[in-house]
Amino acid sequence: MTTDANPTRRTGHLQEMTVRCSPVYRLFAALDTAPLEPATRAAVARSLSAIADFAVWQELTVDPAALDASLDAILRGDPLPPTDLAAAWHRALEASLPDRRSGNLVLRGFVEWMRDAPPFLRPLLAGDLGSLFAHAADLGEAGMREVLTQLASVGADAIASAAAFVTAYTGTDAEHVRATAGLAAMALRAGRPQPLERLAASITLDAMMESQDACRLLPALARACGVAESGATGSGIHLLEAVSRLAGAHTSPAYGLVRKMPRILGRLPGHTAGAYLAGMGRLLEAAGPRLIGYVLDRLPGAYGKDPIEADAQVNDAVAFALNGGTTAADWFLERRTAASKR
Repeated sequence: MTTDANPTRRTGHLQEMTVRCSPVYRLFAALDTAPLEPATRAAVARSLSAIADFAVWQELTVDPAALDASLDAILRGDPLPPTDLAAAWHRALEASLPDRRSGNLVLRGFVEWMRDAPPFLRPLLAGDLGSLFAHAADLGEAGMREVLTQLASVGADAIASAAAFVTAYTGTDAEHVRATAGLAAMALRAGRPQPLERLAASITLDAMMESQDACRLLPALARACGVAESGATGSGIHLLEAVSRLAGAHTSPAYGLVRKMPRILGRLPGHTAGAYLAGMGRLLEAAGPRLIGYVLDRLPGAYGKDPIEADAQVNDAVAFALNGGTTAADWFLERRTAASKR
């Protein structure tokens, strides 16, 4: 723009474009007078030009006040240098395709989301996490902020693991984006990345195409973990650990477990629900999916009656599973021998 020999003509042309074509051309109103180096001004102008073309070609709805605030942030270099922020905005818009509604939300909100994000999250939003923006419309403003808040909560050291888990599922739908962000936040705040790694290895996009239960598992797991956490903070990780070990070879049993879990947890007091989930996790880790029926039908009642006695029963069953096998643990829990009835 700065090489134009007739800035007056350019200004008048773009002002008329703002009225007759699209308010997006407001982006250029303050650029010529902004205190930027010529090279920076030229780079910003290229990105803003691409944004203007995108908005016009995609017939986006422009919010003039939001547009002005975004431009002001770019020119001030807040929160990234002007060239980086303008270029990231354009990439986010391109990532929002093909849903025009997502483009509308990204045009209005991207710069503000970047400003609100912690510094360690911003480079990922400008890069690898850009695939989130295709789901902006289905998530909505509140949903986008929820996902970003979950990601921010894991801290700088764990953000790469969280981003890798979420982006593994951005090729699906908004429900999976929301679910994976919540699961990643819960696991990584607890310092437990292993369940995420197991799930990513077993619940792949190919597996989801082949199995409805695999497709349903992660959103159902996130809901169940949310119920668990609402009753006793820190208890959801036990469910996540257990399901991550079952998923893959035993995806359908894992989904059946998760689907029934909110109803079961709703019947138990918070501290008892947490103890039940911990016991369930130990039992399934030792004995595998053959005891899912027991942990769903009988174990909740045992914990509801006497958590201490139920824990002792689980510990004995785990010992039998490790030193006798799953059938031995099953017979013990079902009290099928005289010794198990004592």
